[in-house]
Amino acid sequence: MLQKLYDNFMKTIAVFFNRSNTAMMKFTFIPNLFNTDRLMRRLKLLTLITAIALFSSGCAMSQFKQREAVLNQQQQQLGEQQQLLQKENSRLTALKAALSQEKMRLSVLKKSLNSVTDEPPSQAGSNSHVIVGELEYVYISPPNILLSARIDTGAKTSSLNALDLTEFERDGKLHVRFYIINPDTNEKIEVIRRVIRHVKIKEHQGESKSRPVVRMRIRLGNMDQRVRMTLTDRSEFKNQVLIGRNFLRDFANVDVSKKFVSKPVFDSQE
Repeated sequence: MLQKLYDNFMKTIAVFFNRSNTAMMKFTFIPNLFNTDRLMRRLKLLTLITAIALFSSGCAMSQFKQREAVLNQQQQQLGEQQQLLQKENSRLTALKAALSQEKMRLSVLKKSLNSVTDEPPSQAGSNSHVIVGELEYVYISPPNILLSARIDTGAKTSSLNALDLTEFERDGKLHVRFYIINPDTNEKIEVIRRVIRHVKIKEHQGESKSRPVVRMRIRLGNMDQRVRMTLTDRSEFKNQVLIGRNFLRDFANVDVSKKFVSKPVFDSQE
């Protein structure tokens, strides 16, 4: 387009100077007034410079537009990548929430299974019987507390001191809420367990009373078992726990001449 413009301009200049030369030939008395060749060369040079300037300006404008188009395209790609990153962050957040819920569900399921099934005793790698005295410290879970216990081979089932017994239904199953005494602070500690069954306990006056039976985890020495325990008010006794044969059988020998000889043993990971 610039070339065409230049050609048209040069044709116009040529026509103009041809007419000027014809007119000036009539005035022979001023032959040197105009030097048409020199003027023509200057006009051509000026026209060429103008054309080059216009062409350079057009090239610069074209490069600027191309650069602007590239930047716009890069900005659009960056925006798309940011949207993808936001979607990925949202997906990861949802996965973390789902994982947390799954962990909670598994924890509840594990607790539910532990409350229903008895676990085999842990002997910490020992096949020999544990020697226990007439009195021993045991670790009760829940509520994760150390209590003194009387060892009684004449009792079939172990029992635990339980104050303010209240039975209630949860998820269609019978539960019981009770309290035991913290021997260090004398404060009441609340415990809630599912009721396995009821047994009738004969009182000193000859009357029989129904008592709930729950499963509790007991540690004595290197023995760790989940056994059934009868809940009863043992406020009149010095020891809140009575360990019976259902915990001792096959794993312990009792020496009534000794006391507190077998402390609860815990794994290094606990």
